[in-house]
Amino acid sequence: MKDILIDLLTPERPLLNYLLLIGKIYLWACRRNKELPIIRGFKSKVKLKYETEKYIRTKNNNLDMFRKKWAI
Repeated sequence: MKDILIDLLTPERPLLNYLLLIGKIYLWACRRNKELPIIRGFKSKVKLKYETEKYIRTKNNNLDMFRKKWAI
């Protein structure tokens, strides 16, 4: 529970912690903009992060790191 609350990126659950961090940022943005959070909005944020990281890793010839990070 401690890892989830403070987002310590552990080797055992890096993707889960990363998704929780994206979720927290999304909720904060919704609160700041006085909007209700919706799952579709969260999914679009995750998709944007996924595509951005994939593009960067592809440009840097480092797709193995990308696959390792986003493996479920």
